[in-house]
Amino acid sequence: VNAGIGAFAGDFPLGEEEDTTNALNFGVYATSGKTTNENRAGFFQINTDEAQASVNIAVLGQVTGDSAHASNYWAGFFDGKVEITGDLVTPSDRMLKKNIEDIDNALEKLMQLQPRQYEYKTDEYENITLGKGRHYGLLADELKDVFPELVHEVTHPAQWKRTGKWLSGTVVHPQMSYSGINYLKLIPVFIQAMKEQQAIIDSLQASVQSMDDRLKALEAKEGVQYRMSDPGSEETVHEMTVELSTLQVVVLDQNVPNPFAESTSISYFIPEEAGAAKIMFFDLTGRILKTVDVQKGYGIITVFAPNLSSGTYSYSLVIDGRVAETRRMEKMR
Repeated sequence: VNAGIGAFAGDFPLGEEEDTTNALNFGVYATSGKTTNENRAGFFQINTDEAQASVNIAVLGQVTGDSAHASNYWAGFFDGKVEITGDLVTPSDRMLKKNIEDIDNALEKLMQLQPRQYEYKTDEYENITLGKGRHYGLLADELKDVFPELVHEVTHPAQWKRTGKWLSGTVVHPQMSYSGINYLKLIPVFIQAMKEQQAIIDSLQASVQSMDDRLKALEAKEGVQYRMSDPGSEETVHEMTVELSTLQVVVLDQNVPNPFAESTSISYFIPEEAGAAKIMFFDLTGRILKTVDVQKGYGIITVFAPNLSSGTYSYSLVIDGRVAETRRMEKMR
């Protein structure tokens, strides 16, 4: 091992007098603030033009041992602004992961969150370098109700009085605890929520298109015709002939939302002159999952299926034993 500075922190007191009861241990303690040009308490650099090793790390902070995953073990702790000009990379290789599952009901969970705008109590907590001005984010206690794994308890280290060039054994600000949020882990939840929202939009667009097609078919069936007079004439007259009818048609709408996770709704219309009606649900093999008798007129069926496997299913409106309409629906986890 080659070290420009080799330092070990053990039972070494701080200050000019020995005081092992109030000792801090520093492997390296550096301070700067004497120049008027630029101050750097520490500077670490790798010259990539000269580096020959396959792995080059200017600064390595590491927490090891069985307690390394506890809430108050940090490989790095910065009290103040942190800027990264390069990429911030976290381990995400499949080989490092287990118990991989889809994110369920992301949109529903995000709708429970309440974004806030706020200012930090910089005058009350002078021992923490909190950002000034207005900020935007979530409150940890509210996020904990929805995503408890994204909230972490943080212990801010104590601050010690400085006497000359030494740190004395006198505590100026004791250590304190507060809750912090891992915002980066919310990104996959937002992606899944966008996918669920897009599925709802696609389903609504399909329903609108289906309704538009049905209206066009109805217009054609009732003989609606549109004609415009010669556009070169002084006055344009719109003429239309309409055939009136009391005929009512059977309607089975697309379920909304589609795809769905736990529940979805199906609207329908059955004319009074129609016979006995029911809606039947099938899997891809044609096996009947459920049969529901429905009343005539307009109606809505809410389908609850939290334990239904993901996949494609169908439902049909059957009147007097004959299938009037059939639609497909998608179940997702």
